[in-house]
Amino acid sequence: LTVDGEKVGIGTTSPGKPLDVQFTGDDGVQIKGTNNHSSLFIDSANSYSGYIRFSRAGSNKYWIQTDTSDRLLFRPGATTTTANIITFDNAGKVGIGQTTVKAKLQVEEYGIDTTTTSTSATTQVAIHTFPHAHFRTARFTIQITNSTDSTYHSTEIIAVHDGTTANITEFGEVHTGSSVEATFDADIDGSNFRLLATPTSTNSMVFKVVCHSIQV
Repeated sequence: LTVDGEKVGIGTTSPGKPLDVQFTGDDGVQIKGTNNHSSLFIDSANSYSGYIRFSRAGSNKYWIQTDTSDRLLFRPGATTTTANIITFDNAGKVGIGQTTVKAKLQVEEYGIDTTTTSTSATTQVAIHTFPHAHFRTARFTIQITNSTDSTYHSTEIIAVHDGTTANITEFGEVHTGSSVEATFDADIDGSNFRLLATPTSTNSMVFKVVCHSIQV
């Protein structure tokens, strides 16, 4: 253990950082608390980001860092500003090649979302929404489970909007019962595009939607 002014070195007599830990062989650093619970907190002051860097001699660097918008970023590259990036935001959304994530999973300009809606009424219900300022075109795969009759309905819909009017077409449909479980429509409601379903009965219905969307 070496103390050099305000720098502490473990395994080195010339610490280059406030805490500099160096070792040889395969040994590393262990953090172990009582009852096998342990914590490591890396907090940065004010609005600066904190980061962890992984690298080995002669190879690229990999960074795990936070930013001023409270997002967790993974970056491969020489610096903490490399464009290639994976983002986890504090709303639980993940972006690949995208910092500001607009869908649950977004790969550059392509977003994927899933939703589940339950109803037992014949009134129209919104089964999926997305901000119309973010995405222009979408393809929906919809699975309907009628738990009352144990029948099922699956369909695919494509959609496009101009910010004012929503247009959809249903291009594939199959069902196990004697009739379809719902009909579909869409509209623009405030800042959102809405995919709407009208069940054909008051049976217990569950709508599961997978939406693939393209940014404006």
